[in-house]
Amino acid sequence: MSLDDAREQWKAKEFLRDEIERQLTEDVTCPCGEPAAHLGDDLLYLAEAGNGSPRVNAFEGHVFDGEVLHVPALPVARICMAALTQKLAVDSRLTFLDLLDRIVSCDSQGWGIPAGRDLVQEIKEALAPGLGLLYAEVFKGPTSGISGTAFMILQALGDNPDRLRSAYRAAYSMMDWVLLDDGV
Repeated sequence: MSLDDAREQWKAKEFLRDEIERQLTEDVTCPCGEPAAHLGDDLLYLAEAGNGSPRVNAFEGHVFDGEVLHVPALPVARICMAALTQKLAVDSRLTFLDLLDRIVSCDSQGWGIPAGRDLVQEIKEALAPGLGLLYAEVFKGPTSGISGTAFMILQALGDNPDRLRSAYRAAYSMMDWVLLDDGV
């Protein structure tokens, strides 16, 4: 690893550490009963370790349960998007996209969320400013897994159907394993 690569990794780690502290504040409670800040170690692991795919399962029961979201899902989704702005190893990048895909694919919310709060919609609104970043992953992702997973996230977020169809046609060769939703 070159000195420049080491610097980039250090900057990314520090940036993510700061973002984790901003997002996983003491008032964010995890369904396990602990403050959600304990999720920060797993998120940093994903950024540092390269292939952390098995660790995505560590968020089950804390961020989501199957198709059900828990309160920490919103700050974790924001942290995933922040991670994608950094220079990460390909495996780490894919793992953050996998985690984000798991979050945006959920369609209901779990216990402990006040009546009238729509966590699914809050996540979609929070991620909307980052759609361009996800499209960049579709077109410039270094692997078909990254391109395809980014596209699946865009579909789950319900981006403009015409834009999705156009992106799908343009990037099909990089993500031919992804199906275009019927509604698009």
